[in-house]
Amino acid sequence: MRVLLVVHGVPPEATGGTEVYTAALARALWSRGLDITVLAREARQDLAEYRVHRDDSAGFPVVRVNHTFRDASSFEHTYRNAAIDAVAGALLDEERPDVVHVQHFTCLSTGIAAECTARGIPFVLTLNDYWLMCHRGQLLDRGLARCEGPEPERCAACAGLSASGQSPLHRLARGLRALERRAPTALAAAQRRLVSSAAARVVPPDAAIATARRLAHVKDVCDRAARIIAPSQTLAERFERFGVGASRLTIQRQGISVRPHPRRGRAPGEPLRLGFIGSLMASKAPHVLLEAAAGLAPGRVTLTIAGGGAPYHGDHAYENVVRPLLKGHGIEWLGPIAHNKVPSVLASLDALVLPSVWIENSPFVIKEAFAAGVPVLASHLGGMAELVQDGRNGLLFSPGDAADLRRVILRLLEEPSLLPTLRSGIPHVRTIDEDAAWTQEVYDAVVRERPARPAGGARPVVAAVILNYDTASDTLLAVRSLLASRRPVDRVWVVDNGPGDACACALAPVRHAIGYVRSPGNVGFSAGCNVGIRAAMDEGAGLILLMNSDAVLAPDALERLERALAAASAAGIASPLIASRAEPTVAASAGIAYSAASGRMTHAGFGGRVADLCEGPAREADAVSGCVMLVRREVFDRAGFFDERYFYSFEDIEFCLRARRSGFTSLVVPPAIAYHEGHLSIGAASPARLYYAARNHLLLAQSARPLTGARALVRAAGIVALNLAYAFRAPGMRRRAALQAVFQGVADYLRDRYGPGPLR
Repeated sequence: MRVLLVVHGVPPEATGGTEVYTAALARALWSRGLDITVLAREARQDLAEYRVHRDDSAGFPVVRVNHTFRDASSFEHTYRNAAIDAVAGALLDEERPDVVHVQHFTCLSTGIAAECTARGIPFVLTLNDYWLMCHRGQLLDRGLARCEGPEPERCAACAGLSASGQSPLHRLARGLRALERRAPTALAAAQRRLVSSAAARVVPPDAAIATARRLAHVKDVCDRAARIIAPSQTLAERFERFGVGASRLTIQRQGISVRPHPRRGRAPGEPLRLGFIGSLMASKAPHVLLEAAAGLAPGRVTLTIAGGGAPYHGDHAYENVVRPLLKGHGIEWLGPIAHNKVPSVLASLDALVLPSVWIENSPFVIKEAFAAGVPVLASHLGGMAELVQDGRNGLLFSPGDAADLRRVILRLLEEPSLLPTLRSGIPHVRTIDEDAAWTQEVYDAVVRERPARPAGGARPVVAAVILNYDTASDTLLAVRSLLASRRPVDRVWVVDNGPGDACACALAPVRHAIGYVRSPGNVGFSAGCNVGIRAAMDEGAGLILLMNSDAVLAPDALERLERALAAASAAGIASPLIASRAEPTVAASAGIAYSAASGRMTHAGFGGRVADLCEGPAREADAVSGCVMLVRREVFDRAGFFDERYFYSFEDIEFCLRARRSGFTSLVVPPAIAYHEGHLSIGAASPARLYYAARNHLLLAQSARPLTGARALVRAAGIVALNLAYAFRAPGMRRRAALQAVFQGVADYLRDRYGPGPLR
């Protein structure tokens, strides 16, 4: 059986419990004969973003993708990333695993779930913390108060500025991160504190919408999973309340690599030896132990603290709390230690202390302590209280209460028989080999239950529609680019609006690979596309790629567009980054922003460098350019076809806006690229272009948001002024003819005259 494990890091770079466990599980499954590959994130500023490399140094194949968030441009980018989805998709195609086991999506992408679904590969999801329902991961708010569960307004207060939908804010954040990487340490720390403080204080009005969208998305991710594993009853109950059905949750007692180490006995009169192992961060609250011990008489206890300082969501302030306490009497601070040193530290202790204030899942360090014969003192919370049975194998105390922890420590000091009693009550600890055997049974069941793949593969049928009007050689070039697509196009339709047989003759070399439809004449872009769309839908297409005859698609573009749609359940339309065919390094459109109030539309990225715009996750846009767009069949079913009144121009924006009103968003997928010449069919210097622009711009504005009275007049005046300004500077066109074209367009709009215009 071939298995792909997905996790946010592997040792030695990553030393958290989930990362260590996943590596141990991979080795155990490998030893059982399973073909294991691990997809993991690494974070190195010295490497190119999204660099991928493979190595076997961990004892099994690991594919690492570099992700430092240096290009983060939205709140969505913190959990879903189209570039990483593409990496995962390529790996799935290469490895062809029978099952995927996701230990954690964080710092990777939740879109990996859709990549699995698109290929009919079942995936198992282990809930190692609350990250799916809580973007901070631990259900602690900014004041470290425990949260009862996700709710958009409450989540927005925690997310602060990071959840803003305003792209300038995210660009500013990217700039600040770049400065921080280059600044001296002290200056970088001061900037980080200032930015963190400001981000926490401001909650943008649209933050609740962004967090609600995240919650809806991760519920969809959970729905896609073939199995959902919760390592504790606490976590299972929380996700039930989140909306995951109880029948879909399986409790798993995760195992550990048991590495016995001779325990050092405690001599009579020797201080009680307590220890803490973990990051010195606010949620793990080591200060509670340090304060509790400080209230005891000197010499009664010694503390061994193993762990390094760690910021909590970028906030380093906790170090100022804990570091002075580490200088107390009888405290040995080891700093961060390698995981293979943990058994020897545990062997030197009488008891381990877990003072966490967050509702921990099922801490591995408790199991490691039990495997070493060491009782545990833990906060009376969640998975800690499930593992530590008060008075049997450890003692529980009130979370965050140093006085109550001191009371528990005094019991150990004053009741000599208590520590041996607790040691004798330590249960059997499940080994990683036992865990691997159980996990393999889960994989076997999931593979057996996998539904048969539909004929033609798991992917939907993709049909492409190219509209030709007097551009025969360019149409052939467009067709050839589709036939060279890495993701095969199941059917290419060419709709010929042009006169004569030039297009049919040009397409002769590829006629065997395409469908050809001759329209009764030049019925316009909208109607011509509709002819091809209907033909594609009649043949059962699930995805329809609309493409201008003067556009060329990069070989991997369609694959990237399809993946982006599969990863976003609310998206119905996806567009590549449009580059100039004449100047391939220059961008023409990275999505369209449209203001219904003013009627103003702008192409994002216009004139920018393709190299600066072609990375990052898919992102929503008000509309996308109709020169290349991939559309779900359901969009046409629900929103209808192109409005044929437009004939030429603005029909793509109107279609995207109408699709949005029907519940479908439009995406721009920057890593997907298409090259567009523009204006070949109608001519760049033709006044007809200005006629259609003026007429259809006014029609679009009123269709998108009907206005009356003074507001309608002001908006219309602004649109006319914009078109006149363009006519004044239109290159290669006589000014008088250009102005006449605009006025004719305005006049026909006022007369409700649409379709083909007088200036064809």
